[in-house]
Amino acid sequence: MQDLITVPGDFVTVINNNFQTLQSAIDNLEDSSSSSGSTAMADIQTNFPTPNTANRGKLLLLAGTTGVSDKLYCCMKLADDTYEWLQIR
Repeated sequence: MQDLITVPGDFVTVINNNFQTLQSAIDNLEDSSSSSGSTAMADIQTNFPTPNTANRGKLLLLAGTTGVSDKLYCCMKLADDTYEWLQIR
């Protein structure tokens, strides 16, 4: 039998909201490859803004150059309270 852990409800809500946003962004990226005129849920950039509190939870699509695929990132807070753009896909 596995031990259960207790997490605060607001933590679960934040994770759930971030997951739903991420899933929507991924779905949107997949849909946009087969249709035109769709609205991107992630900012399309050629470089990264500073990872910080203001960008926490934001999605960024790093546009690839010719022959290089796009990459999707999310700004997340790490355990040491610093922020980083983590690659999603």
